[in-house]
Amino acid sequence: MITGKKMVAEADRMSQKEEATFRSQWLHGETAYRRMVEPLNIADYYSKGYKDYITKGRSQHYIKLEKWLEEGRNPTNKPRKWKTENVFASLTEDSCFWAHVEEALSLCKSLRNGEEGELTRENLVKFEEYVMEHIKNYAVSPEILLTGSSFMQWWREYEEIMGTNYNSELNTFMKNSIYHQYANGSLIFR
Repeated sequence: MITGKKMVAEADRMSQKEEATFRSQWLHGETAYRRMVEPLNIADYYSKGYKDYITKGRSQHYIKLEKWLEEGRNPTNKPRKWKTENVFASLTEDSCFWAHVEEALSLCKSLRNGEEGELTRENLVKFEEYVMEHIKNYAVSPEILLTGSSFMQWWREYEEIMGTNYNSELNTFMKNSIYHQYANGSLIFR
């Protein structure tokens, strides 16, 4: 069985014409592979106490696969109908989503320990906006919203840090339990 790393290396050795044909035949399969396997690599990386997976721990073959997918993608900001109807069965599109969650958890811990200030809060707000954008585009699996997930752990900590008067789109989405509609595909963002 050829692994993702070997497939990427093989594609790199091909001529441009051969590579284009080769890519079209397996890129979507390799994208599914990346979206399933990379979160496991991320979990392993952070379980060892490391930080900053995206710049320090990410394998080059994931970076190339993601680049190739982006090169062939037709950009759109609106979710397709099939995405909203099948969100419960989808994989999170950004295979580094969980690395972002782990970094956001680390930022919350820093704030709690009094180590960082305004810049940390700004980065947490940016993460919140990143999450909401992915939710609006049905680009995250509803599994992120499971009670014991790292994302939900982050949300509880973040909510406490920001206080009861804090208002944002994600805050409304979470506090009003709108995410239940998200999971079954009945939520339409305008």
